[in-house]
Amino acid sequence: MMKNKILVMVIAVLVAAMLAVPVFAEKRVALVIGNGAYKTSTTLRNPPNDAVDVSAALKAAGFTVTTLVDAKRDAMEKAVRDFGNALKDPDIVGLFYYSGHGAQVDGANYLLPVDADIQAEDELAYKAVNAEQVLAKMRSAGNKLNIVVMDACRNNPFPGSTRSADKGLAVVRVKVPESIIVYATDPGAVAQDGDGRNSPFTKAFIEQLAVPGQEISVALRRVTGAVKDATGGVQSPWVSTNYTSDFVFRSGSASPATFTSSIAPSFGAVKAAKGNLSVQLASAGTVSVAGLSAAVPAGTVPVNDLPAGGQTVSVRYADGKSESQTVTVPAGGTASVVFTYCGAKQANVIKVGWFGPLTGNQAVWGNSEFNTVKMLFEEINAAGGVKVGDKTYTLEAIGYDNKGDAQEAVNVVHRLTSQDKVVAILGPNASGNAIPIAPILEAAKVPDIATYASNPKVTVLDGKVKQYNFRVCFIDPYQGAVAAGYAFDVLGARKAAILYDVSDDYSQGLRQFFVENFKKNGGTIVADESFKSGDVDFRPQLSKIKAQNPDIIFMPYFFKEVALSANQARELGMKQVLMGGDGWPSDQLIRMGGAAVEGSYIVSHLNYNDPDVLDYEARYFKKYGIPTEFNGSLVHDAVLMLVDALKRAGKPDGESIAKALESVDIKGITGNIKISPQTHNPEGKDAGIIKIVSGKFIFQQKYAAK
Repeated sequence: MMKNKILVMVIAVLVAAMLAVPVFAEKRVALVIGNGAYKTSTTLRNPPNDAVDVSAALKAAGFTVTTLVDAKRDAMEKAVRDFGNALKDPDIVGLFYYSGHGAQVDGANYLLPVDADIQAEDELAYKAVNAEQVLAKMRSAGNKLNIVVMDACRNNPFPGSTRSADKGLAVVRVKVPESIIVYATDPGAVAQDGDGRNSPFTKAFIEQLAVPGQEISVALRRVTGAVKDATGGVQSPWVSTNYTSDFVFRSGSASPATFTSSIAPSFGAVKAAKGNLSVQLASAGTVSVAGLSAAVPAGTVPVNDLPAGGQTVSVRYADGKSESQTVTVPAGGTASVVFTYCGAKQANVIKVGWFGPLTGNQAVWGNSEFNTVKMLFEEINAAGGVKVGDKTYTLEAIGYDNKGDAQEAVNVVHRLTSQDKVVAILGPNASGNAIPIAPILEAAKVPDIATYASNPKVTVLDGKVKQYNFRVCFIDPYQGAVAAGYAFDVLGARKAAILYDVSDDYSQGLRQFFVENFKKNGGTIVADESFKSGDVDFRPQLSKIKAQNPDIIFMPYFFKEVALSANQARELGMKQVLMGGDGWPSDQLIRMGGAAVEGSYIVSHLNYNDPDVLDYEARYFKKYGIPTEFNGSLVHDAVLMLVDALKRAGKPDGESIAKALESVDIKGITGNIKISPQTHNPEGKDAGIIKIVSGKFIFQQKYAAK
């Protein structure tokens, strides 16, 4: 008899244990790392807490979890190897979570172990853990689904380092099938550590892990909303998905009681409960009853198992309004309460699009531009918005990554005009991306203000102005004339060589106008060599140029290729002065080019010592914790152009805005901007000449072409 009782007890315990563990069709494996106790970098308080709490939440969701706290490099690399081996099963879902310092150099992301003594960015490759190791393990595993979560964009991992050391992570380059990649903030931006036990991102992530029956895409949208709310819009998580089947962290149905906003706990159960309550809201708000609170959407939500008797139910809305009612909850029954407040009238909103390269070789420019747009819109909205006609509007920025690709530019402009219904677009920063979007703009009657797109064909084709294409920068004929004039008159060059990208509109155009003007000034072009985008070996062309012994080499292309070709030129013993256009200015050029670009000259759109430029740069740094790139000043002035046009348009529609843009005459931080209605280009903008001296861009003088 005693044996039977023991057997029954054992069975009961086993059944209870089985019921306590969630059961899923797939196996689940996770590696969680939280680093905070850095020896030589800024100490972070929350990552160890983040790792412990995320691990607990994942275990509750059925994951087998390996947790590392304050891990050294050897331990991190071993854990990554073991994790990769554990994924080699077609039924496994893998999740990698990292909280701590992260940094990126040249598009590669590095996770910093606590023992890393890193004094400069070029040491990351051999002292930190490349995040692409994790992705490579996932890609080769062939498992069901991979989830990567990186709360790793903390500010300033290298105290006293250069300005570029503060940048956040870059978009990952390793493509993983059936994957979800989540960053705590936008690529290139900085995530907050937070004042509580967890970072704002991890706090929201843990809360959504606990919601039963919630598909992961829904969970991540709610995480994004919660983080934006918690940080006042400063931090916005970034998600990239490439998966084909649904995934939920916790099994069960998503009952209305737990169908809450991204920051809300569920009401849960009150053990002394005797009755139920149905709460109906006309507007989303935070509902409080029986000492419990939850943020819920508009609609009906049941609150079950409440103590019978009188209950006071209160609701607080996003606009600060609140209301309450007292209701009697019947034992064994359900009471209902209805709140009819519809919330404050939604403000008038003008949607403005932006697009540019958030990934790829020019991602630093794209992120700088979009961050600037968002910052300025926030400042404008905080100051009361923009009055158009007899109404006042707030501005909303909608941005997309076109990866620096012309076809993607066409795709995103289609989306901005047809789906998002924007009334104007800012960007891009490349002529090859700006030229093909003209037909879409014309069909949708939506104007675009390009930033760095300097090819004449952006706004004028066959002598006819494009009705909806505008720009804030001066154009290549002027830039080419400035470069040629300065090289001939100031630098004393009489023989010039050209190296240019034959596959790029910008490079071709600038080459053409430099050649024409240098010859007109009395100079000689002794070599004219070309390459194609993607080339990395310029030695054959440089050898031909070297044989002609020019006084100066003009390189009208972008900073990455400039750094490569400059280094190769110096390796060949070439000591000529190098010169380029507005595709050069970037801190990446200094880091990649080093001594090879020292003493080079650049045609620029602005005076870096101008007080207005310095004020903008200071505001940007204060908001994002990282310096802006140089092209940010041009998108700054594009925003000023748009706001000026909106104020005079009378109506917030694309056609009216385009008409008003034709008469813009304002002072920007890059100079006076007076738009010509015949060309849609700014008239009379001065160019600046800068020189690379001791690894810095030093303004030399303003220079006007003859």
